[in-house]
Amino acid sequence: MWRNSPMSDRPLHLITFLGTGNYEPVRYQWRDRQPVETSLFPTALPRFFPEISSASVFVTEESKTKHWDTLVQQWPADWRPEPVKIPKGASTDELWEIFDKVVHAVPDDCRVVFDITHAFRSIPLISVLAVAYLWSARDIQLHALVYGALEAKTGDPPVAPVFDLTPMVNLLEWLAAMERFRHHLDGQPLQRLLDRIQQQAHQAPSTPFPPPRRLKSIGNAVKRLTDALLLGRVREVLPEVPRLAQALNNPQLREETDRWAKPFGLMLEPLQKLLEDIGQGHETDLKAHCRLARFYNDRRLYPLAITLLRECIISRACQYAGITGLELFAKSRREKIEKELGDLHHRLQEKQALPEEPSWIAPFKEAGLLKLWQRVPDIRNDIDHAGMSEDAKQARTLIKLIRDLFSAHAGA
Repeated sequence: MWRNSPMSDRPLHLITFLGTGNYEPVRYQWRDRQPVETSLFPTALPRFFPEISSASVFVTEESKTKHWDTLVQQWPADWRPEPVKIPKGASTDELWEIFDKVVHAVPDDCRVVFDITHAFRSIPLISVLAVAYLWSARDIQLHALVYGALEAKTGDPPVAPVFDLTPMVNLLEWLAAMERFRHHLDGQPLQRLLDRIQQQAHQAPSTPFPPPRRLKSIGNAVKRLTDALLLGRVREVLPEVPRLAQALNNPQLREETDRWAKPFGLMLEPLQKLLEDIGQGHETDLKAHCRLARFYNDRRLYPLAITLLRECIISRACQYAGITGLELFAKSRREKIEKELGDLHHRLQEKQALPEEPSWIAPFKEAGLLKLWQRVPDIRNDIDHAGMSEDAKQARTLIKLIRDLFSAHAGA
């Protein structure tokens, strides 16, 4: 939604509204631009935003009769705005009709200025929802959401400020980013937002506060963690969690978020909660590995859950075989144990006589891991091979099997 983005070379389209009020001339002030005096605020916008090259003006039959001719006469550009007739919004069906017309009035591949100054009834809310829809469904960029605040005029002669409501709408982008992080373990949207804020602050000619220095690094840390989570990199995840938790508690970061990224400040507590759910532990802490497998299962990331559960079982077998520390990840040691487990699984499936068992099998059985191992490889293989088998299980069956495994083996 942000106005400074790679899409900033797109054409700029104006969405605005005319009501039926008795509008009086007033001087409107947008930032440091020259004030514009007009009775119809939409006519000031091509002066405040000279890049505007087209406009859709939403009018009821009554508002068009009352104000359209005046608007056209006062219009400062050498092109004419397009009137779009809408109902009064007296019913739910009419509100949906307005929403539909607003959405369809916006051309593809453009940026949009939304003006709600003369909007009536629930139109401002519909505008915000339309912004969210256009951004999400059609990749339309919001350049600005503005409101000419006639009631806030001051001075002599009086000047009415034009409020920039864009940051409030950008909260929707933050919410979407947090949704991606919390429920899909995708940290890239958060990382992009934080990086953009810091970059814009450092590029600004002047700011009331020192530009932020920690937002970008926090965003990068979030992305590193989620990249590792999504690829099941347990040995990267476990050390990254405490580092990120410590960074999020930095008072200077809190100060920067209060000044530059308020929406992110509201997300710090949910972020900390998510880190607690992942848990902490050394890279050789198998209990931490199992907690992470359960974390994946709880978030319906079943391929990661079953893959990590399988590796946890192999790691536990390695421990029973006397393999500890970083040797747990030694390829030759791990492959030997995995082969013994594979042979055991095959013989049990074929109901063949078991050879002399390795010494570590007895405690492995006592821990209930042999029964677990008899079920996990087939489920994991079914998922890893994308169901490319005549006896492949349905998705809902696999999900139930995996969830049942975690329920039955809480201590695995």
